[in-house]
Amino acid sequence: MYRSYVGQILGEKDVFIRKDSPNQHIIITGISGSGKSVRIADLESNIIEQGGTILAFDMDGTHLEISHDICHFISAQEDGLEIKLLDTTLVEAKKETTINLVQYIMETICPREMHGAVQLGIVRKAIQFAIHNRDRYVSDMEAILDGLKEQDGPAAVGAYNHLCPILESNIFRYSTKKIEANKINIISLQGINPKTQKRVVEIMLSILWRKMRIEGTAKQRFTLVLDEFQNFDFQQGTILFQMLTEIRKYGVQLILSTQTLSIFNKRQLAVINQAATKLFFAHDVTDAKKMAGLIETKNKEKWTDELSHLKVGKAVTVGSLEIAGRPVNHPIITSSHYGEMGNLMLKI
Repeated sequence: MYRSYVGQILGEKDVFIRKDSPNQHIIITGISGSGKSVRIADLESNIIEQGGTILAFDMDGTHLEISHDICHFISAQEDGLEIKLLDTTLVEAKKETTINLVQYIMETICPREMHGAVQLGIVRKAIQFAIHNRDRYVSDMEAILDGLKEQDGPAAVGAYNHLCPILESNIFRYSTKKIEANKINIISLQGINPKTQKRVVEIMLSILWRKMRIEGTAKQRFTLVLDEFQNFDFQQGTILFQMLTEIRKYGVQLILSTQTLSIFNKRQLAVINQAATKLFFAHDVTDAKKMAGLIETKNKEKWTDELSHLKVGKAVTVGSLEIAGRPVNHPIITSSHYGEMGNLMLKI
Protein backbone atom coordinates (compact mmCIF):
# COMPACT_ATOMS: atom_id res chain seq x y z
CA MET A 1 0.00 0.00 0.00
CA TYR A 2 1.20 3.51 -0.78
CA ARG A 3 2.20 5.99 1.92
CA SER A 4 0.71 9.48 2.01
CA TYR A 5 3.47 12.00 2.66
CA VAL A 6 2.41 15.33 4.23
CA GLY A 7 5.72 17.12 4.88
CA GLN A 8 8.81 16.91 7.05
CA ILE A 9 9.95 18.06 10.47
CA LEU A 10 13.29 19.34 11.72
CA GLY A 11 16.06 16.94 10.87
CA GLU A 12 14.42 16.29 7.49
CA LYS A 13 12.35 13.40 8.80
CA ASP A 14 9.39 12.69 6.52
CA VAL A 15 5.90 12.67 7.99
CA PHE A 16 3.27 10.28 6.62
CA ILE A 17 -0.38 9.53 7.24
CA ARG A 18 -0.67 6.22 9.06
CA LYS A 19 -2.21 3.25 7.31
CA ASP A 20 -4.82 2.93 10.07
CA SER A 21 -6.04 6.49 9.48
CA PRO A 22 -9.78 6.65 8.63
CA ASN A 23 -8.76 7.84 5.16
CA GLN A 24 -5.88 9.43 3.26
CA HIS A 25 -7.70 12.68 2.39
CA ILE A 26 -5.98 15.99 3.13
CA ILE A 27 -7.47 19.45 3.77
CA ILE A 28 -5.06 22.37 3.31
CA THR A 29 -5.92 25.86 4.53
CA GLY A 30 -4.06 29.15 4.91
CA ILE A 31 -3.86 32.71 3.66
CA SER A 32 -2.55 33.54 0.19
CA GLY A 33 1.24 33.35 0.09
CA SER A 34 1.51 31.08 3.12
CA GLY A 35 3.00 28.17 1.16
CA LYS A 36 -0.02 26.05 0.26
CA SER A 37 0.81 25.75 -3.45
CA VAL A 38 4.41 24.74 -2.78
CA ARG A 39 3.30 22.10 -0.28
CA ILE A 40 0.76 20.72 -2.73
CA ALA A 41 3.54 20.44 -5.32
CA ASP A 42 5.65 18.64 -2.70
CA LEU A 43 2.84 16.15 -2.01
CA GLU A 44 2.28 15.65 -5.73
CA SER A 45 5.96 14.94 -6.34
CA ASN A 46 5.92 12.23 -3.69
CA ILE A 47 2.78 10.66 -5.16
CA ILE A 48 4.37 10.47 -8.60
CA GLU A 49 7.53 8.93 -7.10
CA GLN A 50 5.31 6.17 -5.71
CA GLY A 51 3.82 5.48 -9.14
CA GLY A 52 0.56 7.35 -8.61
CA THR A 53 -1.53 9.44 -10.98
CA ILE A 54 -2.88 12.90 -10.19
CA LEU A 55 -5.73 14.95 -11.61
CA ALA A 56 -5.55 18.59 -10.54
CA PHE A 57 -8.05 21.31 -11.43
CA ASP A 58 -6.38 24.70 -11.86
CA MET A 59 -8.88 27.56 -11.72
CA ASP A 60 -6.64 30.59 -12.15
CA GLY A 61 -3.32 29.44 -13.58
CA THR A 62 -1.53 29.31 -10.22
CA HIS A 63 -0.96 25.55 -9.97
CA LEU A 64 2.77 24.98 -9.72
CA GLU A 65 4.60 22.73 -12.14
CA ILE A 66 7.34 20.59 -10.62
CA SER A 67 8.81 19.46 -13.91
CA HIS A 68 7.60 19.23 -17.49
CA ASP A 69 8.63 15.57 -17.38
CA ILE A 70 5.94 14.64 -14.86
CA CYS A 71 3.31 17.32 -15.56
CA HIS A 72 0.72 16.91 -18.31
CA PHE A 73 -1.09 20.16 -19.05
CA ILE A 74 -4.60 20.24 -20.55
CA SER A 75 -6.35 23.52 -21.32
CA ALA A 76 -10.12 23.12 -21.15
CA GLN A 77 -10.58 25.95 -23.63
CA GLU A 78 -7.76 25.27 -26.09
CA ASP A 79 -7.50 21.47 -25.95
CA GLY A 80 -11.03 20.55 -24.92
CA LEU A 81 -12.13 17.83 -22.51
CA GLU A 82 -13.39 14.62 -24.03
CA ILE A 83 -16.14 12.83 -22.13
CA LYS A 84 -18.44 9.93 -22.98
CA LEU A 85 -21.73 10.74 -21.33
CA LEU A 86 -23.80 8.98 -23.98
CA ASP A 87 -21.82 5.74 -23.94
CA THR A 88 -24.34 2.87 -24.09
CA THR A 89 -21.84 0.04 -23.57
CA LEU A 90 -23.36 -1.01 -20.24
CA VAL A 91 -26.88 -0.81 -21.66
CA GLU A 92 -25.93 -3.02 -24.58
CA ALA A 93 -24.31 -5.48 -22.18
CA LYS A 94 -27.55 -5.46 -20.15
CA LYS A 95 -25.68 -4.22 -17.07
CA GLU A 96 -27.65 -0.98 -17.00
CA THR A 97 -31.01 0.21 -18.26
CA THR A 98 -31.47 3.15 -20.60
CA ILE A 99 -33.63 4.77 -17.90
CA ASN A 100 -30.74 4.63 -15.42
CA LEU A 101 -28.29 5.99 -18.00
CA VAL A 102 -30.58 8.92 -18.79
CA GLN A 103 -31.03 9.65 -15.08
CA TYR A 104 -27.25 9.62 -14.53
CA ILE A 105 -26.71 12.06 -17.42
CA MET A 106 -29.43 14.35 -16.07
CA GLU A 107 -27.86 14.40 -12.61
CA THR A 108 -24.49 15.12 -14.19
CA ILE A 109 -25.36 18.05 -16.45
CA CYS A 110 -28.26 19.69 -14.62
CA PRO A 111 -27.30 22.26 -11.97
CA ARG A 112 -28.72 21.69 -8.48
CA GLU A 113 -30.91 24.79 -8.72
CA MET A 114 -32.79 23.26 -11.66
CA HIS A 115 -35.81 21.69 -9.93
CA GLY A 116 -38.83 22.19 -12.20
CA ALA A 117 -40.39 18.88 -13.21
CA VAL A 118 -41.39 20.19 -16.63
CA GLN A 119 -37.89 21.49 -17.40
CA LEU A 120 -36.32 18.25 -16.20
CA GLY A 121 -38.73 16.39 -18.45
CA ILE A 122 -37.51 18.50 -21.37
CA VAL A 123 -33.91 17.61 -20.55
CA ARG A 124 -34.81 13.92 -20.27
CA LYS A 125 -36.29 13.98 -23.77
CA ALA A 126 -33.22 15.82 -25.08
CA ILE A 127 -30.92 13.16 -23.63
CA GLN A 128 -33.04 10.36 -25.08
CA PHE A 129 -32.85 12.08 -28.47
CA ALA A 130 -29.06 12.43 -28.09
CA ILE A 131 -28.57 8.76 -27.21
CA HIS A 132 -30.52 7.60 -30.26
CA ASN A 133 -28.86 10.07 -32.63
CA ARG A 134 -25.32 10.27 -31.21
CA ASP A 135 -23.66 9.08 -34.45
CA ARG A 136 -24.85 12.22 -36.22
CA TYR A 137 -22.90 14.56 -33.95
CA VAL A 138 -19.29 15.44 -33.21
CA SER A 139 -19.79 15.57 -29.43
CA ASP A 140 -22.21 14.43 -26.74
CA MET A 141 -23.02 18.01 -25.78
CA GLU A 142 -23.86 18.96 -29.36
CA ALA A 143 -26.30 16.05 -29.55
CA ILE A 144 -27.99 17.03 -26.27
CA LEU A 145 -28.17 20.67 -27.39
CA ASP A 146 -29.97 19.68 -30.59
CA GLY A 147 -32.30 17.53 -28.50
CA LEU A 148 -33.27 20.65 -26.57
CA LYS A 149 -33.74 22.68 -29.74
CA GLU A 150 -36.15 20.04 -31.03
CA GLN A 151 -38.60 21.12 -28.31
CA ASP A 152 -40.67 24.29 -28.05
CA GLY A 153 -42.31 26.31 -25.32
CA PRO A 154 -41.30 28.27 -22.20
CA ALA A 155 -40.10 25.16 -20.35
CA ALA A 156 -37.75 24.27 -23.21
CA VAL A 157 -36.39 27.83 -23.19
CA GLY A 158 -35.90 27.64 -19.43
CA ALA A 159 -34.08 24.31 -19.68
CA TYR A 160 -31.87 25.70 -22.42
CA ASN A 161 -31.00 28.76 -20.34
CA HIS A 162 -29.89 26.53 -17.46
CA LEU A 163 -27.71 24.32 -19.65
CA CYS A 164 -26.43 26.60 -22.41
CA PRO A 165 -23.26 27.73 -20.54
CA ILE A 166 -22.07 24.13 -20.65
CA LEU A 167 -23.67 22.88 -23.86
CA GLU A 168 -22.46 25.81 -25.95
CA SER A 169 -19.10 26.36 -24.26
CA ASN A 170 -17.41 23.86 -26.61
CA ILE A 171 -15.31 22.68 -23.66
CA PHE A 172 -16.58 19.11 -23.77
CA ARG A 173 -15.48 17.93 -27.19
CA TYR A 174 -13.07 15.54 -28.87
CA SER A 175 -9.53 16.04 -27.62
CA THR A 176 -6.18 14.50 -28.45
CA LYS A 177 -5.09 15.05 -24.85
CA LYS A 178 -6.08 12.36 -22.36
CA ILE A 179 -5.34 11.83 -18.68
CA GLU A 180 -1.95 10.11 -18.51
CA ALA A 181 -0.89 7.55 -15.92
CA ASN A 182 1.94 8.41 -13.49
CA LYS A 183 1.66 12.11 -14.36
CA ILE A 184 0.33 15.24 -12.70
CA ASN A 185 -2.53 15.98 -15.07
CA ILE A 186 -3.29 19.68 -14.69
CA ILE A 187 -6.62 20.70 -16.19
CA SER A 188 -6.53 24.46 -16.64
CA LEU A 189 -9.84 26.30 -16.43
CA GLN A 190 -8.18 29.69 -16.66
CA GLY A 191 -10.17 32.25 -18.65
CA ILE A 192 -13.51 30.51 -18.05
CA ASN A 193 -16.08 32.35 -15.93
CA PRO A 194 -16.31 31.04 -12.34
CA LYS A 195 -19.84 29.65 -12.65
CA THR A 196 -18.91 27.61 -15.72
CA GLN A 197 -15.65 26.51 -14.05
CA LYS A 198 -17.68 25.10 -11.20
CA ARG A 199 -20.00 23.20 -13.51
CA VAL A 200 -17.09 21.81 -15.56
CA VAL A 201 -15.38 20.46 -12.43
CA GLU A 202 -18.62 19.00 -11.07
CA ILE A 203 -19.31 17.25 -14.37
CA MET A 204 -15.78 15.84 -14.49
CA LEU A 205 -16.03 14.64 -10.89
CA SER A 206 -19.40 13.03 -11.59
CA ILE A 207 -17.99 11.12 -14.55
CA LEU A 208 -14.93 10.01 -12.56
CA TRP A 209 -17.10 8.96 -9.63
CA ARG A 210 -19.30 6.82 -11.89
CA LYS A 211 -16.22 5.25 -13.48
CA MET A 212 -14.83 4.36 -10.04
CA ARG A 213 -18.07 2.77 -8.90
CA ILE A 214 -18.28 0.70 -12.09
CA GLU A 215 -14.65 -0.41 -12.17
CA GLY A 216 -14.13 -0.80 -8.42
CA THR A 217 -10.84 -0.25 -6.60
CA ALA A 218 -8.25 1.66 -8.60
CA LYS A 219 -5.41 -0.51 -9.90
CA GLN A 220 -2.92 2.19 -8.99
CA ARG A 221 -2.90 5.19 -6.70
CA PHE A 222 -5.12 8.01 -7.95
CA THR A 223 -5.32 11.46 -6.36
CA LEU A 224 -7.69 14.35 -7.04
CA VAL A 225 -6.46 17.87 -6.23
CA LEU A 226 -8.97 20.71 -5.98
CA ASP A 227 -8.03 24.27 -5.00
CA GLU A 228 -10.51 26.86 -3.70
CA PHE A 229 -12.92 24.06 -2.87
CA GLN A 230 -15.14 26.46 -0.90
CA ASN A 231 -16.64 27.43 -4.26
CA PHE A 232 -18.14 23.97 -4.71
CA ASP A 233 -21.18 22.25 -3.27
CA PHE A 234 -20.46 19.45 -0.82
CA GLN A 235 -23.64 19.16 1.20
CA GLN A 236 -25.25 15.75 1.46
CA GLY A 237 -25.98 14.18 -1.90
CA THR A 238 -23.40 16.14 -3.90
CA ILE A 239 -20.45 14.52 -5.65
CA LEU A 240 -17.89 16.00 -3.25
CA PHE A 241 -19.88 14.78 -0.26
CA GLN A 242 -20.03 11.27 -1.70
CA MET A 243 -16.33 11.32 -2.49
CA LEU A 244 -15.31 12.53 0.97
CA THR A 245 -17.40 9.87 2.67
CA GLU A 246 -17.09 6.89 0.32
CA ILE A 247 -14.15 7.23 -2.05
CA ARG A 248 -11.59 5.57 0.24
CA LYS A 249 -12.90 2.11 -0.65
CA TYR A 250 -11.95 2.79 -4.27
CA GLY A 251 -8.35 3.61 -3.38
CA VAL A 252 -8.64 7.29 -4.29
CA GLN A 253 -7.26 10.23 -2.32
CA LEU A 254 -8.58 13.81 -2.18
CA ILE A 255 -6.42 16.88 -1.56
CA LEU A 256 -8.62 19.94 -1.05
CA SER A 257 -7.29 23.45 -0.52
CA THR A 258 -8.87 26.73 0.60
CA GLN A 259 -7.77 29.97 2.26
CA THR A 260 -9.87 29.48 5.39
CA LEU A 261 -12.34 27.11 7.00
CA SER A 262 -13.99 29.88 9.01
CA ILE A 263 -16.49 30.59 6.21
CA PHE A 264 -18.11 27.18 6.61
CA ASN A 265 -21.05 26.46 8.89
CA LYS A 266 -21.18 23.55 11.35
CA ARG A 267 -22.89 21.21 8.91
CA GLN A 268 -20.31 21.94 6.22
CA LEU A 269 -17.44 21.51 8.68
CA ALA A 270 -18.85 18.13 9.65
CA VAL A 271 -18.46 17.07 6.01
CA ILE A 272 -15.00 18.62 5.69
CA ASN A 273 -13.91 16.81 8.84
CA GLN A 274 -14.39 13.54 6.96
CA ALA A 275 -10.87 14.27 5.70
CA ALA A 276 -8.68 12.74 8.39
CA THR A 277 -5.62 14.95 7.88
CA LYS A 278 -5.44 18.74 7.91
CA LEU A 279 -2.62 21.17 7.23
CA PHE A 280 -3.09 24.64 8.73
CA PHE A 281 -0.77 27.25 7.21
CA ALA A 282 -0.55 30.85 8.45
CA HIS A 283 -3.84 32.65 9.17
CA ASP A 284 -4.63 36.18 10.23
CA VAL A 285 -5.35 36.62 13.94
CA THR A 286 -9.14 36.51 13.57
CA ASP A 287 -9.13 33.26 11.60
CA ALA A 288 -6.34 31.82 13.75
CA LYS A 289 -8.62 31.98 16.79
CA LYS A 290 -11.31 30.05 14.94
CA MET A 291 -8.90 27.48 13.50
CA ALA A 292 -7.17 26.85 16.84
CA GLY A 293 -10.23 25.00 18.13
CA LEU A 294 -10.08 22.65 15.15
CA ILE A 295 -6.47 21.83 15.95
CA GLU A 296 -6.72 21.16 19.67
CA THR A 297 -9.57 22.36 21.86
CA LYS A 298 -7.51 22.34 25.07
CA ASN A 299 -4.74 24.61 23.76
CA LYS A 300 -6.54 27.29 21.76
CA GLU A 301 -4.28 30.12 22.89
CA LYS A 302 -1.14 28.22 21.94
CA TRP A 303 -2.36 27.36 18.45
CA THR A 304 -3.84 30.81 17.87
CA ASP A 305 -0.39 32.24 18.47
CA GLU A 306 1.29 29.58 16.32
CA LEU A 307 -1.06 30.08 13.37
CA SER A 308 -0.74 33.85 13.39
CA HIS A 309 3.08 33.68 13.44
CA LEU A 310 3.85 30.70 11.21
CA LYS A 311 6.62 31.25 8.67
CA VAL A 312 5.94 30.73 4.98
CA GLY A 313 5.91 27.03 4.16
CA LYS A 314 5.23 25.88 7.73
CA ALA A 315 1.96 24.15 8.60
CA VAL A 316 0.39 22.84 11.78
CA THR A 317 -0.40 19.27 10.78
CA VAL A 318 -3.17 17.27 12.43
CA GLY A 319 -4.18 13.65 11.91
CA SER A 320 -3.13 10.05 12.43
CA LEU A 321 0.51 10.53 11.53
CA GLU A 322 3.78 8.66 11.73
CA ILE A 323 7.47 9.55 11.65
CA ALA A 324 10.02 6.81 10.98
CA GLY A 325 7.31 4.24 11.64
CA ARG A 326 6.40 5.67 15.04
CA PRO A 327 2.85 6.99 15.58
CA VAL A 328 2.27 10.68 16.26
CA ASN A 329 -1.09 11.52 17.79
CA HIS A 330 -0.63 15.23 18.48
CA PRO A 331 -0.38 18.30 16.21
CA ILE A 332 3.08 18.95 14.77
CA ILE A 333 4.58 21.66 12.58
CA THR A 334 5.76 20.42 9.20
CA SER A 335 7.54 22.03 6.27
CA SER A 336 8.12 21.18 2.62
CA HIS A 337 11.07 19.49 0.97
CA TYR A 338 11.21 22.50 -1.30
CA GLY A 339 11.66 25.08 1.45
CA GLU A 340 10.60 28.36 -0.14
CA MET A 341 10.23 27.94 -3.91
CA GLY A 342 13.03 25.42 -4.44
CA ASN A 343 13.11 23.95 -7.90
CA LEU A 344 9.50 24.77 -8.67
CA MET A 345 8.49 26.99 -11.53
CA LEU A 346 5.19 28.63 -12.30
CA LYS A 347 3.19 27.13 -15.10
CA ILE A 348 3.32 29.22 -18.24
